[in-house]
Amino acid sequence: NLSELDPDSVTIYQNQEPFIELTNGVFSWGAGVEEQSLDTAAKDKDSEKQEGSSSITLTDINMRCKTGRLTAIIGKVGCGKSSLISACLGEIPKVSGNV
Repeated sequence: NLSELDPDSVTIYQNQEPFIELTNGVFSWGAGVEEQSLDTAAKDKDSEKQEGSSSITLTDINMRCKTGRLTAIIGKVGCGKSSLISACLGEIPKVSGNV
């Protein structure tokens, strides 16, 4: 609840347009791209999911985080939470979609 926050420690923007928006996003570290940005747990889990594949991929990513709203990304260890944030920050190459 925004009314519970200390107004001196938070900046609230009045713009109601999406702050971050991903539409039909596909992000991938290819075979020749270093994977140092992945945390160990996510790397191990993603590698298991992609067994027999040389790339780690996030597919069909659709997300809208509006200004002034709290967004939580939750899930099991290794399901791709950190990878999703890395994709938003441009640390994972975008294959297709809009950011």
